[in-house]
Amino acid sequence: MKHFYAIIFMSLFALSCTKEEDKEGNIPEEEIDLTACFTVSTDTIALGETLQLTNCSENAVIFSYDFGNNEISNQESPSVTYQQGGSYTITLVVYDDQKHSKTFTKTIFVETPVESYYRFPEIPLGYNGIPIEMGIDPVNGNIFYLEKTEDLVNLTMSKFYYKEIGMDLIPTSNFIADQQFNTENAYVNFLGNGNKNIHFSRTLPELYGSQEITLNNNWALTSTLSSATKYLYGYLKEDVNYIFYGTQKDNGTYKAVIEKGMRMVMPSMYSLKLLDPIMPC
Repeated sequence: MKHFYAIIFMSLFALSCTKEEDKEGNIPEEEIDLTACFTVSTDTIALGETLQLTNCSENAVIFSYDFGNNEISNQESPSVTYQQGGSYTITLVVYDDQKHSKTFTKTIFVETPVESYYRFPEIPLGYNGIPIEMGIDPVNGNIFYLEKTEDLVNLTMSKFYYKEIGMDLIPTSNFIADQQFNTENAYVNFLGNGNKNIHFSRTLPELYGSQEITLNNNWALTSTLSSATKYLYGYLKEDVNYIFYGTQKDNGTYKAVIEKGMRMVMPSMYSLKLLDPIMPC
């Protein structure tokens, strides 16, 4: 039995020596925990924009980057600029001082700018089409604009149209009103019931005024409202209220004012509160 235990002891001793020493009696170095890692300044860049890489590898002494566009770098935290759009996979291979290697990859996207171009809506021969206001219809999300059409041949009265551009980029057109006085400015107020309230600013020598018209979903006129003392430039929405900004005549002088009101059930009717005039500096 003693002989049996002696054999086991000698076997274990021989195995331990094999792990700790090689054939020449040298003890091998411990393997270092090597990791490959890098971050990028952004996952999506524009064409020609510089992408910055920041290394976060551990226990690495050699770095080898392949940017996926036939360019390489051995810097620890390099930068790269792409000359063509598309997706690129960046590969990093790192090595420790024992020549062990680890690999890390990340994919980025390079945006290609859309080629700009003009798209001219059709206008009858002999007319000018002058856009006045542009925005987004809050109901359907389409782009809209107000356009004043001028007759250059017969010199008839200019007219205003509401035009909307759908996904096909073909505008639809609806007549709004004839131009009155020197109307050059207008804006659309989209009401909660789907109607459109359109405000026109009208000017004459030493006289500023306004005209409002309200159209329903079928573009039928439902109401009009004119003023010879008020000149509004636009509005902001505040809950159920509307904040209008413009000028109001006060004792013969036009003063900058802000007007706060709430739309009533009848279109183009307000419950208005005239706030203090904005005095010039």
